[in-house]
Amino acid sequence: MRFLIKTAFWFTVVILFLPKDPAVPTVSHSAPPANIDVSEAYNLLLNIQNMCAEQPEICEAGADGLAALKNGTQGSVDVIAKILAFQSGSNGSADSNRDSK
Repeated sequence: MRFLIKTAFWFTVVILFLPKDPAVPTVSHSAPPANIDVSEAYNLLLNIQNMCAEQPEICEAGADGLAALKNGTQGSVDVIAKILAFQSGSNGSADSNRDSK
């Protein structure tokens, strides 16, 4: 299994560094001026403010949803941190108990 993972990794690396076909023309995308992006973001913000003024229950539901998403991701981050600490052998609570003795 490890051999397959290594093979897939190196195959991907080789594919990424292969030269591109010179017959295919590349199109360079120039970035739009920054003031266009800012004005679009400002217009979006104004639209959201107007929607919240007209229908506050939608904004309250959205805020509750974002709060739940934040709490859910924070819990996931805590679980991942505990798993990584356990796998590395440095369990935070066990280390503090050892140091205090």
